[in-house]
Amino acid sequence: MSKKTEAATSSSEFASPEPKANPAIEALEAENAKLTETLEATETEKAQFKDALYRAKAELDNTIKRHKNDVDKARTYGSQKLLEDMIPIVDSLELGLSSAQEKDATHVEGMRMTLELMLKSLEKHGITQLDPAGEIFDPQYHEAMTLQPSHDHKPNSIIQVLQKGYSLNDRLIRPARVIVAKEIS
Repeated sequence: MSKKTEAATSSSEFASPEPKANPAIEALEAENAKLTETLEATETEKAQFKDALYRAKAELDNTIKRHKNDVDKARTYGSQKLLEDMIPIVDSLELGLSSAQEKDATHVEGMRMTLELMLKSLEKHGITQLDPAGEIFDPQYHEAMTLQPSHDHKPNSIIQVLQKGYSLNDRLIRPARVIVAKEIS
């Protein structure tokens, strides 16, 4: 054998053969890839559940706040309908007193006492009577029935109250109906 062939054979003998794929390693790598994929999907799902949980908690908190607010409003303004029905009774008593003749003092005194009792009862329930005589006209609390020229009153002041107004815990139930002074031209 020649030295060349001998060298070629010996170099091929010592050359490392192509590593043969180990099926066990390939299986582990495939399983690792699958597990990594599953982990990523689980992490994504976890993030979605966490987000949904936070949203549900926030919605529950908002619902509780709204409910408490509704309950507070019901306590504060729940008797409004009944009180609105009682206001014409007070108006009738006041009208009766203003037109009553002093001949029947007992009758007039009884009406006056009934009116006082009714107003105190309304006051206990948060009703405030608005009697704006002499005040400046405020369209939020007063309803101008007419304008009347006047030398004796400032322009835009209330000359006469035709019908008193009422508010329930600072919520206007009925505006006071008034006559407003206007400047004489």
